[in-house]
Amino acid sequence: MLSGIGIVVGFTYFLYKQHLDETKLFKELFIEFNKRYDDLNDGLNTLLRVPATGDLSNEERNLLFNYFNLCSEEFLFYEAGYIDERVWKSWRGGMDTFFKDPRINALWKSEPKDSYYGFQHD
Repeated sequence: MLSGIGIVVGFTYFLYKQHLDETKLFKELFIEFNKRYDDLNDGLNTLLRVPATGDLSNEERNLLFNYFNLCSEEFLFYEAGYIDERVWKSWRGGMDTFFKDPRINALWKSEPKDSYYGFQHD
């Protein structure tokens, strides 16, 4: 009887510890991804405010490549189950805003898709 209780307590502790570890990882990812987005946000919003004509500058292209990498990393962790569905939907909604821009969309479509962990935006 005592060993049975020990097994149940041990298993419960294991599940609780696993949940705490996953919660901690989610929080770390959430903070890191939002920090990285905040660092890109002003430049991305500037791109949306200017007329979508002409070629992107090298600086704008580099900004967008950083954004594409961020989006794909968020997708990778979402697919692995470390990012909550509600958070992913919110982030994905923000991505939709930027990918609607013709110049951003054109650059995205010119990129090899195997570079982005299976992330698709079409």
